[in-house]
Amino acid sequence: MEVRVHIHRLIVDGPALGRVERSRLTEALSSELGRLITDRGLPGAAAAGFAAPSALGGQVIGGTTDPEAYGRALAGVVYAGLGASR
Repeated sequence: MEVRVHIHRLIVDGPALGRVERSRLTEALSSELGRLITDRGLPGAAAAGFAAPSALGGQVIGGTTDPEAYGRALAGVVYAGLGASR
């Protein structure tokens, strides 16, 4: 099974990040989202396939400034949003 997730724009209201930190956050988000989909499958309606103009995921609470930790937390929010996107 091939799964493609394309995020055109991710709006994050949080710590200001430089280019290197954004890259680390993006890589962590991508890696964790892939792990979640591999381990748990696609959530809810997403399993049938869909395209959505937007998905509202939720909030990351915790105040971390570590880009990798923040990226992993964001992946959980995005994953949850996939199940609620239809």
